[in-house]
Amino acid sequence: MHDLSLFIKLIIVIAANFCFSITYVLLMKFGNGMYAIDAILRYTESKFGLRYDIGRIGVDAVFLSTGFFFGGIVGIGTVIAFILTGPGTLLVEKLLFDKKRRV
Repeated sequence: MHDLSLFIKLIIVIAANFCFSITYVLLMKFGNGMYAIDAILRYTESKFGLRYDIGRIGVDAVFLSTGFFFGGIVGIGTVIAFILTGPGTLLVEKLLFDKKRRV
């Protein structure tokens, strides 16, 4: 992977994050379970109106900063995933399951 350009590496990271978003949405929608963080965020969304994407970015920020403070490496892929996971999951959910879009 060292011989790939930075642009190609960024595209791969974004595509992988999109695949993760698809996984999160399918797990939540088909009742096959979900990750604990997603369950908590969906609960706070329904009870308190906290948007899922904002909550996900906040939780990811806590995890990212905690990992960094304990000596972890934060690269461009980490930052891309931090920014895209919440909004990407909502986008995929709207694209796949928004009843208003169906013809």
